[in-house]
Amino acid sequence: MATTGSVDEGIHKFVMRFNGERLDVFVDGEVRGGVDINNVSYDLESDLILGGWSGNTSYLNSELNRFCIYHFALSDRQIKSIGGQQYA
Repeated sequence: MATTGSVDEGIHKFVMRFNGERLDVFVDGEVRGGVDINNVSYDLESDLILGGWSGNTSYLNSELNRFCIYHFALSDRQIKSIGGQQYA
């Protein structure tokens, strides 16, 4: 996946959007990379792994907070709105 830039330390909001054809990555409401994906198959019997890769020993050294899965692809406007919200 092509990505641009880096992320500094601190609190950030990450959004991944898959619309059935393309996977885009947003950081704090701004698109940072994406890739076209064809022939996606779903294995509903597999575990969902957050903060790491299956079969890998490298994991996110942080917390995942306020995690959401939507049953539809969010619009750019909705993602920007999420990215602009401040933590209470």
